[in-house]
Amino acid sequence: MTNMHSRLLGVLVLSAGLAASAACGPGTAPAGQPAMVTMNAKALEDIRREFNRAAGQLRVVLLLSPT
Repeated sequence: MTNMHSRLLGVLVLSAGLAASAACGPGTAPAGQPAMVTMNAKALEDIRREFNRAAGQLRVVLLLSPT
């Protein structure tokens, strides 16, 4: 494969990945569940506050990694 073909293939794969990412963007929560949030500094502070408020209850921290 020539260098030009490799670059074109790379651009096409990147474009397809970006399109798929945009299509799978923020969704909506099912009825009866709290609304979904975008993670940012304020959202993390809210999570910390809620976690600490439940000090007398069982709490679970689940860390997931895509790699």
